[in-house]
Amino acid sequence: MIRPVFLTLALVLAPLPALAHKVIAAVYADGALIEGEVGFSNGDMAANAMVAVSDPEGNPLGETATDADGMFTFRPSVAVAHVFHADLGAGHVAEVTMSAEDVAAILDSPAARAAAEAAADTGGIPGAGQAEAASDGGNPSTFPLDAASGTAAVGMADRRCNAAALAQDLL
Repeated sequence: MIRPVFLTLALVLAPLPALAHKVIAAVYADGALIEGEVGFSNGDMAANAMVAVSDPEGNPLGETATDADGMFTFRPSVAVAHVFHADLGAGHVAEVTMSAEDVAAILDSPAARAAAEAAADTGGIPGAGQAEAASDGGNPSTFPLDAASGTAAVGMADRRCNAAALAQDLL
């Protein structure tokens, strides 16, 4: 009788290994966009997380959000290094940088030139004409900062999501 109780107590009170995981993040060029992903080393992705974008000195360039699969996109507008920062809570912070050279290559891409031409054709109205002109299916999660207020300028065009194009990109 004592033996099973002792064995049970020994198993319950024994130290167990910690089930720790690390934050992982990556960014890469995708046409006129910077695409990225944020998640954990155990395979869980950071769903619906806000991602702040700044230059290396901390000056804000905009913000974006991850989707349910931990993916995000951001349309750069200046050829400086872009730092992507996401606070995932509980001490988990993701930070990844795309170099100024890589951003400059994106801005000089055919897709970026087409998007710039489309913006010029619509009188510079943010989001207007994006779905028709941009070969990347729009930019569903980028919220550029309004230069005057320093806050995210979010309109219906910015919230548009082309699910078919997103699914194609993920395959």
